[in-house]
Amino acid sequence: MRITILLLLLSISSLIKAKEPDCEVISYVTNISVENGKKRLRRSHLIQVNNRDGELFNPISIHFRPGVSLSDVKAQIETVDGKII
Repeated sequence: MRITILLLLLSISSLIKAKEPDCEVISYVTNISVENGKKRLRRSHLIQVNNRDGELFNPISIHFRPGVSLSDVKAQIETVDGKII
């Protein structure tokens, strides 16, 4: 009886696969420093889109307030093998 239940559980677990997420945050780094009396905030995000359903997460937006200057803003899209698109 126990063997039958064990075999049934093993067969059910093999049918259930973990679905790969549509999109994943691989890295989110924030560096804060003070240079010449001014605060400098530097952020780096690495987002991986795994399939077509994850494409709704790929628009990039940068939020800021009036009076706060932005400089050195960069964004790029890479393939899995690191080729920049």
